[in-house]
Amino acid sequence: MKKTALFAVAASAAALFALPAAAQGMEGLYVQGNLGYSLAGSADVDITVTDGTDTETASGEVDLDNGWLVSGALGTSLGGVRVEGEVLYTSNDLADTDDEDLEFTDVTVTQWAVMANALYDFALGGVTPYVGAGIGYGSTNLEVEDGDLDDAGLAWQLRGGVTFGEAVKWDIGYRYLNFADFEADMDEEDASVSLEAAAAVHAVSVGVRIPLGG
Repeated sequence: MKKTALFAVAASAAALFALPAAAQGMEGLYVQGNLGYSLAGSADVDITVTDGTDTETASGEVDLDNGWLVSGALGTSLGGVRVEGEVLYTSNDLADTDDEDLEFTDVTVTQWAVMANALYDFALGGVTPYVGAGIGYGSTNLEVEDGDLDDAGLAWQLRGGVTFGEAVKWDIGYRYLNFADFEADMDEEDASVSLEAAAAVHAVSVGVRIPLGG
């Protein structure tokens, strides 16, 4: 996983720094901002509690409440293909659960990620549908009552939507975002707790793309 995460970091950084140089003399260079809302999300949670010689485990799926997504991207269009580097942030609360072994109180899950995206545009005249995917490096944070817990690793997303407009384009999009997996060890009173979580969200967004080229 560490080698995969390092590769994702290198790929994302290369995309971010190579875009301006690759777009020199091209008319496709742009910046884009997106504001989104996650409509559904979940986290697969595994907990191991060790108290002396006794060990108890619990696992299950916990829903994420609706939350926000904000992102900014620098990209270039190469015909029907766009490549871009994107920085994004999401925030969701863990929903209440009836599972006593997975009972959480006031936990917020946030994610910062740097993505290298590849998108394909389908020119249909007035509107332009697109599909794409991205891979990169993310930092997942759990805000809990006793403090913050952080972990980082591979993150990825699938995207689709439509754009319309002339020079300045509007973007209505959907994305499935898979957070970086989270692992942390905590000490609580006389027990040690190991927590693992893998979260993902479905989000819709509205964006505006501003050209920087001629």
